[in-house]
Amino acid sequence: MIQIKKIGFSLVELIVVISIIAVLSTIAYVSFTSETVQARDAKRRADIKAFEDSVGLAVAKGRSINYEVGGGSFSTGVGGADLLVTNEGNIRVLRYASAFQVLPGFVDSTILAKVPRDPKGSTYVAAFISNTLFQFAGTLESPETQIPEAIVKGTFGGSGIVDSLLIDIDNSDTLLPVGNADQFIRGDIIQIDSEKMQVVDISRASEMIIVTRGQGGTTAGVHKNRESIQLSSLATNAESLFCLGALTTLTKSGVDASGVIASQVPTSLTVTLTAVLLDDMYTCSSGGSVSDKGEVLIYNND
Repeated sequence: MIQIKKIGFSLVELIVVISIIAVLSTIAYVSFTSETVQARDAKRRADIKAFEDSVGLAVAKGRSINYEVGGGSFSTGVGGADLLVTNEGNIRVLRYASAFQVLPGFVDSTILAKVPRDPKGSTYVAAFISNTLFQFAGTLESPETQIPEAIVKGTFGGSGIVDSLLIDIDNSDTLLPVGNADQFIRGDIIQIDSEKMQVVDISRASEMIIVTRGQGGTTAGVHKNRESIQLSSLATNAESLFCLGALTTLTKSGVDASGVIASQVPTSLTVTLTAVLLDDMYTCSSGGSVSDKGEVLIYNND
């Protein structure tokens, strides 16, 4: 009797082949997805660099940069904890910076013809103290860790002129009237001329900061009205204009500001400074990464 051999695959062989195809497909999909995410993150970095460059060019050419001072929904006050409400969540910024979404028209169209959006559709956000002290922010998807994290770039970063003295001070004065006390945070190291000082408290109502003199090996000296105040180093968890964590109230130092007014503030100013009240001040509980749909930097997941 002649036996005819059947040609084909056994069930086991089919299962093995299908399994191999599934594994290869998964690897290909993961690789493609990772490359796609990396491409989106690369675009985000390029977009934010374009924003930085456009502001620098606008300043150099004397063109306007359009944003509303105190442009968030409201300010909690001291520490500049301005709140910008977006469709995706809330964004908080420190130091009384102006928070706004980066939309067409924020700089002249001849400088930046098209204002890009995040690859997933959200607008980028910005925080400006001035046209020369600012940051732009977005959210990276970070395929390596798969944990979304903030990307924050700009000129603000621990240096730069933020204010100026409003009176002459000698080498013992610790109460300094300034133009905008909200721009300072407890723990900041500021510099006037060659002297460094640490901010220990502020009074928003009286526009004053209280400092410890002669920090970082410098010597307390005499400084004149209108001398520039520079940020030398930033308070812990306040290194960014954006709050990269939960907003936290800093503990007051307990310094009695009213006790030093008579000796340190000219009579012409004491009418409004008879009682300097120390205010709440805000920082962030932690820095670094932020979760998707979190406190600060958000993008569409759709």
